[in-house]
Amino acid sequence: MKGRITINAKDTKKKQTYGNGSIYFVESRQRFAGQVYLTIDGEKERRTVYGKTKKIVKDKMRELQIQALSGNLEKRNRNKVEIKTIHQLAKR
Repeated sequence: MKGRITINAKDTKKKQTYGNGSIYFVESRQRFAGQVYLTIDGEKERRTVYGKTKKIVKDKMRELQIQALSGNLEKRNRNKVEIKTIHQLAKR
């Protein structure tokens, strides 16, 4: 085997580090999806983002992580329907 160079497939594939979420392809949407767990107000919450390429999804996930660390994200409350008045909306 002198003179042969073999490349191991594991060496060429980049893997995200632990805790950075997962990226996969969704056939029904024809898009890549990424899911990441964020700590918002002391509780873990899973967020999902979509994009045409893995790079777009990775950038969106990173942006979510930065916003969560800086405290700019609010926790979603899916069970409670809140009706706001025009006055409440104008205050924001």
